[in-house]
Amino acid sequence: SFVSLPVPNAGVDTTLCSGDSLALGVSPVNGSSYSWQATSSLSDLNVSDPIAYPLSDENFIVTEIDSNGCLNYDTIDLVVYPLIDIGLDDSLTLCDGDTLQLLTTGGSNYYWSPGNILENIIAGSPKIFPDTNTTIYVIYEDSLTGCSGNDSVLVSVNYVDSISVSGTDTICLGDTAYLYATGSDSCWWNSGLMSNAIQSTPITTSEYIVWSINSCGSDSDTLVVTVINPPVADAGADQTIIFGETGTLQGQGGEAYLWSPSNDLDCPDCQNVNASPSQTTLYTLMVTDSFGCVGYDSMLLELKYIDTLLIPNLFTPNGDGHNDILYVRTFGEFENIHFRLYNRWGKLVFETFDENFGWDGYYNESLQPLDVYVYYLTANTLGGESMQQKGDVTLMR
Repeated sequence: SFVSLPVPNAGVDTTLCSGDSLALGVSPVNGSSYSWQATSSLSDLNVSDPIAYPLSDENFIVTEIDSNGCLNYDTIDLVVYPLIDIGLDDSLTLCDGDTLQLLTTGGSNYYWSPGNILENIIAGSPKIFPDTNTTIYVIYEDSLTGCSGNDSVLVSVNYVDSISVSGTDTICLGDTAYLYATGSDSCWWNSGLMSNAIQSTPITTSEYIVWSINSCGSDSDTLVVTVINPPVADAGADQTIIFGETGTLQGQGGEAYLWSPSNDLDCPDCQNVNASPSQTTLYTLMVTDSFGCVGYDSMLLELKYIDTLLIPNLFTPNGDGHNDILYVRTFGEFENIHFRLYNRWGKLVFETFDENFGWDGYYNESLQPLDVYVYYLTANTLGGESMQQKGDVTLMR
């Protein structure tokens, strides 16, 4: 006897969008088994109603074998519409405060997000105005197939480099100002230099402007460097004093004072000082004002000598090169100098008529003992005055 063949049903030929799925076949018949032939992915090749995930157009064949061992075939053709490319850029860049239009083509029924930076969330090519880096998303349909898709674009926002200048705003004339620009790697100064750090030695108060320039525009900042003229130091007029006296130096022109050389001064960092030099000396005064600027002046303190004869009261002929010779010291001009030196027994141990010839402590080629020696000194000034002097000298080693 003959039995009817099974009637498998793969489904109705249809279309679907790329990425969609479709249930094939129908509910199974009791006692029948099923097998599918497909090049694409099916959820199960041995059921009557698998789920298909086609990536492109595809033909599916189903074989049904009933309980009598009879078999039959059916097919289904699926046409897959690929997603269209709406031409949206992967990334875009604009400057802060600018507006940019997103350009698309081939789609319909757009929906964009986030809506707070979009002029129209359902336009095909809306304008955007972000103030920070943002990813913009869109859902759309293929105007020909009705398939839906999605895309996104990363929008980067660039800014004008905000530049700031700092550094020395007050200098003394002749000093150097150091200026620094921050906020940009591309700096232009009105002095013509192109650097983040510059130095300048202006002779008058000057304005320094720095600019930053990039693709989004420019910014600038300004710093005024004030130049302070040095204080006018006044060390006073030159003076003449008698040797052995004290001269008073009086300074003016600043808030702090320093005299040099400091030897023989009672207070080198005072405004007014007392000087007791042993020779004519040129003193230099440095004055400093409240800005730290300095000025200089000098004065000459000249010594005059009264005709004076001087014999040291101590000398040390020990060969160390210091105070080894006993000389007659004269201040002024003398003639007919006669110097005699006696030991404690009245023996003449040294005599000279020349102030440049002194006693080395020897008598008859023997170094004399430590003791006190008596001297007599006579001389005439060029004015004819006769001078006599008597005293003692201690020999030590």
